[in-house]
Amino acid sequence: MKEFDLISIGGGSGGIATANRAAMHGARVAVVEGNLLGGTCVNIGCVPKKIMWYGAQIAEAIHAYGPDYGFTSENVKFDFKTLKKNREAYIDRSRNSYNGTFERNNVTVIKGYARFVDAHTIEVNGEEYRANHIVIATGAKPAIPNVEGKELGGTSDDVFAWNELPQSVAILGAGYIAVELAGVLHALGVKTDLFVRRDRPLRNFDHSIIEVLVAEMEKSGPTLHTNKVPQKLVPLDNGSVEIRFEDGTSFTAEKVIWATGRIPYTEGLNLGAAGVELTERGFIKVNEYQETTAPGVYALGDVSGEKELTPVAIKAGRTLAERLFNGQTNAKMDYTTIPTVVFSHPAIGTVGLSEEQAVKEYGEKNVKIYLSTFAGMYSAVTSHRQQARFKLITAGEDEKVVGLHGIGYGVDEMIQGFAVAINYGRSAEEANAIKTQIENEGGQAILLQGDVSSTEDVDRMFATIKEVWGQLDVLVNNAGITRDTLLLRMKENQWDEVLDTDLKAVFLTTKAASSMMVRKKSGAIINISSVVGITGNPGQANYAAAKAGVIGFTKSAAKELAGRGIRVNVVAPGFVETDMTDVIPENIKEGMLETIPLKRAGRAEDIANAVAFLASDESAYITGQVLQVDGGMVM
Repeated sequence: MKEFDLISIGGGSGGIATANRAAMHGARVAVVEGNLLGGTCVNIGCVPKKIMWYGAQIAEAIHAYGPDYGFTSENVKFDFKTLKKNREAYIDRSRNSYNGTFERNNVTVIKGYARFVDAHTIEVNGEEYRANHIVIATGAKPAIPNVEGKELGGTSDDVFAWNELPQSVAILGAGYIAVELAGVLHALGVKTDLFVRRDRPLRNFDHSIIEVLVAEMEKSGPTLHTNKVPQKLVPLDNGSVEIRFEDGTSFTAEKVIWATGRIPYTEGLNLGAAGVELTERGFIKVNEYQETTAPGVYALGDVSGEKELTPVAIKAGRTLAERLFNGQTNAKMDYTTIPTVVFSHPAIGTVGLSEEQAVKEYGEKNVKIYLSTFAGMYSAVTSHRQQARFKLITAGEDEKVVGLHGIGYGVDEMIQGFAVAINYGRSAEEANAIKTQIENEGGQAILLQGDVSSTEDVDRMFATIKEVWGQLDVLVNNAGITRDTLLLRMKENQWDEVLDTDLKAVFLTTKAASSMMVRKKSGAIINISSVVGITGNPGQANYAAAKAGVIGFTKSAAKELAGRGIRVNVVAPGFVETDMTDVIPENIKEGMLETIPLKRAGRAEDIANAVAFLASDESAYITGQVLQVDGGMVM
């Protein structure tokens, strides 16, 4: 019998994330998968869906918006086989990447389907495997109502297997899968009808947002049919399918697709042998630590019924691995305020409570709504004006933001969640203002007061970050002071204060941050220097030395940490409008502006944009570099 520290049953997103993170901490890990690595999301879910959604966007741009932008579309042809070929090639590349990661992390892949022998033993293809920790991450599958002729309808799985598009399709369902498929197929030229059981699709979403979606469907398609409960499916001689509804009406389409929810995939696991219990809905029962009713057995992702989203399964798996194999005994997944995107037409983004939920929780008198409806410029210049709407929901006297919802072009990118830890030394009021701004944008923020030149304070702050979030993706070192005076007049304390804050702090925080990033083999560190660190400046020997030191330190750190997947870069601002430069006399400012080819001082957002670029995946192949943001001041 082969033994491991952890076995993941299921090679989807959650199982893969758990396995790799555990292996990175030295655990002996195996993944059991009887089908394709990547699970539903990669193979027959969000990845192929998103690619087809992008294809649908191109079709909309060509036919709906192109003419008003001056582009003719009479001779444009769409070849679905090309889209499918390129879609599958991309999926193959994604799937193959898992094998490479497994090899690097020494994760064993076992092909086949697992069944429990007991809580610590599974059987695959007649061979037994044992582990102290077993994670069930088998996902879910489409649910089909028990109506006569149900087998005549397909599911989303079948849509992704099509080699050609049908002439017409009827989609039965009101959830996000139904809405997304209907929008995509309609945009790609299929006559598409969406049938929902009640008065609207996406009933659990904020009503103000769905109003816009329904209005857009009425104007541009697909055709929406409400209060339609299927009773029977009947085959026709021409190969089409007739749907008969409880209200006595019927509808005929070439293809019928069931999009009526998903159910956990637990069949064949022999959960009873392990002592694993299910909920009334058939999901595996888990607590806040992903623990099932059987000690040493865990469940996450769709099979547990918790927020059935791929990023959530990934985060839950990594968090579990941190708790089991990296000493983070209190680490658990936070399922509150998770951003969600529906790739409808137009896209919907939502985070937090709907208006209905907020009223129920806080009371109608304590809830305040901010609503904005407009046509985005992209469509506003065309005859196909597409409505956009944003809704901010606040609660209490302090108007705490409890919900943010939007629909419109580009909303899918806007709603991304983020979390920021803010270090501040002086003004708690200013720090709280920044915190509030971040939270209003849908992010999370914590405030950490401390001296970044103090080892004790830095260790305390990073310990808090680790406790709250368990990981760190980006560090921006932006602390800085000046104590300007001529060299012959400079006192030792003026030298030490600047070097401590502007240089020593970079060393301490980079060391603390990189120790967290090393564990996940990724991260970006951006240090703020200055062009003065390159050119020198009279009266700033201390400042120039510190900023030059930051550049040298960054290049050394970049070389050391590159092998751990951590990028370290420098942004070197020129003359920028800040509190530090406000004290400079106007005549001197004017003289400095004359040395800048762009003839203006830099603004905070100029620096922020450079930092955002170096923090993003768009700079994934950049490390050890100095990015000057100075308007051409130093060339």
